[in-house]
Amino acid sequence: PEEFLWNVDVVHGGRTLLLGLMELHGGEVSFRNDALNLESGERRVIIENGLGGPIQGRDNWCLIWRDYTWFVAPFDPEKLAITGPETPLFLNRRTTISATGIMAYIPRYTSTESVVSVDRRGKVDVLAEEIDGQVKRLSWSPDGAQIALVTQDTDQVRRRLSRLDVARNSLVSLPSGDGWKGSVSWAPTGNSVTVTILNADGAYDIFRRGPRPGDALEPIFRDGPPQNSVWDGVWSPDGSVMAFLSVEQGGPAALWLLPVGEGAEPRPFLESPASILSPAISPDGMWIAFSSAEAGVQEVYAVSLASDSPGQEMVRVSDQGGTDPVWSPDGTELFFRDLDGHLMTAPVVTTQRVGVPAFGRPEVLLDLQALDLVTDDYRCYDISPDGNRFVFGRRQEEAGAGSQIYVVLDWFSELDRLGSS
Repeated sequence: PEEFLWNVDVVHGGRTLLLGLMELHGGEVSFRNDALNLESGERRVIIENGLGGPIQGRDNWCLIWRDYTWFVAPFDPEKLAITGPETPLFLNRRTTISATGIMAYIPRYTSTESVVSVDRRGKVDVLAEEIDGQVKRLSWSPDGAQIALVTQDTDQVRRRLSRLDVARNSLVSLPSGDGWKGSVSWAPTGNSVTVTILNADGAYDIFRRGPRPGDALEPIFRDGPPQNSVWDGVWSPDGSVMAFLSVEQGGPAALWLLPVGEGAEPRPFLESPASILSPAISPDGMWIAFSSAEAGVQEVYAVSLASDSPGQEMVRVSDQGGTDPVWSPDGTELFFRDLDGHLMTAPVVTTQRVGVPAFGRPEVLLDLQALDLVTDDYRCYDISPDGNRFVFGRRQEEAGAGSQIYVVLDWFSELDRLGSS
């Protein structure tokens, strides 16, 4: 099984780590807690099929989360062992407990997800209803017939890659391993999708696969990625180059280019003090747009792919914050999301010199929040090949669910009553 670190707590005055772990077993997900003694190196399981740890201020009790239900159990803090039966407390909540005994919790919301198309006037048409999970990433195929999407389970521990047939409103799963899925985009020919996947080493890599369920998953970098992690691979319209993000562990994400051809090697194109996000190559293959917070807030920029000094030739497109640039198919507009929940459009107005774009003032095109469109992830939308519609996820949540925080004072008295009963 593949194993991923979920969280870490320090106990015994820094001598022991409590490791929350997620395991993937052929598509099944499970959790457990291990105790790792830093002095002896001994490691053992303390909670099977769940996550938890000693409660601050009452470390003779252990709080355990399993299958959306919270339990408490007597606990020996020195031996790090559960010493009695588990007692269920409540289910379907997100909770935290202070060292003074105050509990705060949020009822876990439920929602219905759908994939929708939205025209420039805000008219919404449903393409697929009741998606299994939350819609996170979307990419419209070059011929407009298919949409690749990444969905996330409501327990937030697994992501799946699927393909939506637009004409039939039907979803087809595209098996792509158990690793956490990031961005997804189509190759210019429409015969494959490029997807970012978290590998067992805790680093991201870029893969491609065909649009049929039985197609194989293949790494883009057959000899391994050029740095610790790579993601967000997007192709130029002629397929001659792939732009992607690459990062050494702990550093900001830089923009790299991978030319196509025998002997071609990936090379760094643009580095920034702040991470670069969401690259997008223009339809004519001359420019690349992206977002970066190097000015202190996320803004959208564009620069010529032919530039020898891209850091000095960046043109800012957004004027009050922005992210997630997407080019119109004819190259006359650049869309992006502002920081207030709007889809913006900036016209491409002139070319000051070869390869350097200039843009008109951005204007609001759609109010995404008013339309209940999902905007809580990067690359959460795309534009149709005819330039008339956008694809988004849409989430209908229960009224008020997840929007109120409840506080329970002196919760330790409830815990003490459990111990005496």
